[in-house]
Amino acid sequence: MAILDEQARRLMTSRPHKDALLCIGGEGVVQRARQSLVAERLESIHRQKLTILAELKQSILHKAFTGELTADARVGEHRFSEAGV
Repeated sequence: MAILDEQARRLMTSRPHKDALLCIGGEGVVQRARQSLVAERLESIHRQKLTILAELKQSILHKAFTGELTADARVGEHRFSEAGV
């Protein structure tokens, strides 16, 4: 195992291989960073939408229990009947 480690160390420290490995590794790092940013952005949007949905749900429940939804429905029906619809 030590022989393989030494060979890997020599390979990585030789100039042409070192540059090639840095380029390959650098692209992978950039790609992972980009994917991480995209994932964070999607998670943020998801959390925002869940918050908005929870607020909407609370608003609808509040209106339902205070009678505002039925009052709005009657007003809407009344307007349609007046318009001849």
